[in-house]
Amino acid sequence: MPSKFGLHGISANKIVPLVRRAHDGGAYYTVAKMVNDASPLVDIAAIEPRTITVARYTNPNPTYEALQGVENWTQSDREHFAQVSIQHIFNNANAAQLKAVKYFGVINEPDNKGFYDKAGLALIELAKEANRRNIKLALPALPQGTPEYADM
Repeated sequence: MPSKFGLHGISANKIVPLVRRAHDGGAYYTVAKMVNDASPLVDIAAIEPRTITVARYTNPNPTYEALQGVENWTQSDREHFAQVSIQHIFNNANAAQLKAVKYFGVINEPDNKGFYDKAGLALIELAKEANRRNIKLALPALPQGTPEYADM
């Protein structure tokens, strides 16, 4: 039976034992997400293949991490953002992790208020590069409270 809970880990801590205990009890976590270390997701995928595994590696370029200044990006900037961001996944994940992770997150709490059209253009380039490299992306979410209803 699927749990209504997911796991989000900054470090491995006790995530794998929690998944194993749920599995042994006849349940499973719907989603497990790790940041900067996808190695626990290999174990989680082996224990419970129905769990959706998501990994995100913090982009070393803080501008890319949050789409800061996206309103001023040229098409070349957007393509570079996509190439660098997807390559960052391959620089950090080994073959077992690339196989175990179902979706990769690239953006964290985008700061593009008022420039959703420009952010969309950047995301199109990101999706194109991910498709070219044969990986699936987790859709980015806006941080809590952004956009405010009045701003939509």
